[in-house]
Amino acid sequence: MRNSIMKWSAALFMILVLGVQLKAQKEALGAADFVIGSVTVIRPDKTSGKLRKGYAFYGGETVVTAASRQATFRLKNGSLVQVLPSSKVIFNQVKFDGGNDRYAFGVIQGGMNSQVSRLGTKDYYKVYTPTAVAGVRGTEFLVAVGVNGKSNVMVKEGAVAIDGTERKDMVKAGEKAEITVGSDIDKEKSSQSDPDKEFNAFMQENKEVEKPAETVAEAAEQMKKIEANNAERIETLSKKETLTEDEQDELDFLYQRSVNQSAGLYTLSRNVFQKYKSNPLVKRNFYEVQKRLSSIEDQIADMDAFIEKMSKEIDEFSDSTSQDIDDLQENFMKRRQK
Repeated sequence: MRNSIMKWSAALFMILVLGVQLKAQKEALGAADFVIGSVTVIRPDKTSGKLRKGYAFYGGETVVTAASRQATFRLKNGSLVQVLPSSKVIFNQVKFDGGNDRYAFGVIQGGMNSQVSRLGTKDYYKVYTPTAVAGVRGTEFLVAVGVNGKSNVMVKEGAVAIDGTERKDMVKAGEKAEITVGSDIDKEKSSQSDPDKEFNAFMQENKEVEKPAETVAEAAEQMKKIEANNAERIETLSKKETLTEDEQDELDFLYQRSVNQSAGLYTLSRNVFQKYKSNPLVKRNFYEVQKRLSSIEDQIADMDAFIEKMSKEIDEFSDSTSQDIDDLQENFMKRRQK
């Protein structure tokens, strides 16, 4: 009888605790499995160092590779992430994971290959580019971002859902989709079966910015849309005392999209400005990008503070629930002994 009571109490505890989305735990998301050449890792506190095999990451790091350098990471669920040469990739911290396998990456420039192990119902794997989000449940695919800001998603196995600023699409095995800074999606059959060859060909084709002023202006426009969407959703969500699981996921995606896409659009604009700074239109449009970035960074800080507040309340609720169940079990056992 006692064993059955303890089992019942433990089961009830798990139901109550696991039914609540908890803030990302301090468990490593994965580790560097293979490093070729000198690769830099920038930590969340902005310090940096040389990436070595076995380096564990927890979210918030940025990996930077030079030409002919790359690194492969193995995630805790067995998935593989390969950061390709001349790339900059953000390893995001998932704010609400609920103990699930949830991963988010931001390709700021260059590219990454993914071999994703099959995910559970509440798991996810997302890759953000400056103008789109690629989401999968288990597949092998490439995401690349050219010097001109255009994104490429090539699928080798499975399927990838593309969420652009204006529309969505599904890319299946043997297909690729290219997304412009203006978020136009052009889907076609891939001429390559090798992601590395596709990456090299795509980066070669998109190494120049044909219309500098227009490109920076479009980046500013995309950042304006991010800013407006954030303002609307933050206002709505911040009025709530508690968040449902769906609202927690929405806030997480809002946060990740803001961090990754603003960083990608700003990097694109800064690179164009550095090359064409004598062009007055480029200079004017880049100033607009800087203003938008400052506003979005303030929004990210607001979201971070709100997430921290909600996560603290969730933790306190979980601790209280755990104590209540312990007290309930102890009182029940005392009554049984009488």
